[in-house]
Amino acid sequence: MVRAPAGQMGAVIAALEAACPIGQDEQPLVVQLDERGPLLAWARVVRMDLPVSSSWQLGYAEGGAIQWEATDPRRYQLVEQVALTGLPQQEAGLSWGSPTETGLDWGSPTETGLVWGAPGSTGDITCTNAGSAETHPTITITGPCTTPSVALAGTGTVLEYALTLAATDQLVIDCWNGTVLLGGQDRATFATARSVPEELMAIPPGGTSTLSFRSLDGSPDPAASCTVRWRSAYW
Repeated sequence: MVRAPAGQMGAVIAALEAACPIGQDEQPLVVQLDERGPLLAWARVVRMDLPVSSSWQLGYAEGGAIQWEATDPRRYQLVEQVALTGLPQQEAGLSWGSPTETGLDWGSPTETGLVWGAPGSTGDITCTNAGSAETHPTITITGPCTTPSVALAGTGTVLEYALTLAATDQLVIDCWNGTVLLGGQDRATFATARSVPEELMAIPPGGTSTLSFRSLDGSPDPAASCTVRWRSAYW
């Protein structure tokens, strides 16, 4: 049903038609089917039927329908999750005093114990997919690094690329669409022999998974990073 003030039905229908253009690219569509709340899909309008009747003069139209089509049948959590990690880094270790080598610092004045240095990066990201369907992340790797890779722990699923990324380079991997872009240019052909097709990198449903960011650098640069974006997915 479409409702509008009397005399404004045409304008309201025009606004509805403008918001739902037929045959355009897929757009975000949020639908709430039950008490579980709203979920998001990407879909395009393929048909619209708004029967004209005398009720339009009174400000309402009944019996209309809008049909959407989605190439991805899954529905997604509205809030996108984002996590970031650097390449694995060692801890700083014990400080023996500087520059005069004064010895170990046991804490002062209450003897709190040895300071082992700030924890290094593990290079791992924990991803939670609370839904009922696997979800495909978008992965952005920022240099500097050489032959970067991302592995889904415990599965043997690895994405690895024979590329050397500068500090300003960003490699964007869309695991649903299967694209690998560097500066807008396709770099999927740089996948190594142990790399799987991008579409196979999916986070399983109903729990947490670990994605591990690695490279072939002898001394990983702490400026390199991996950002993972995903949404919990539902059938």
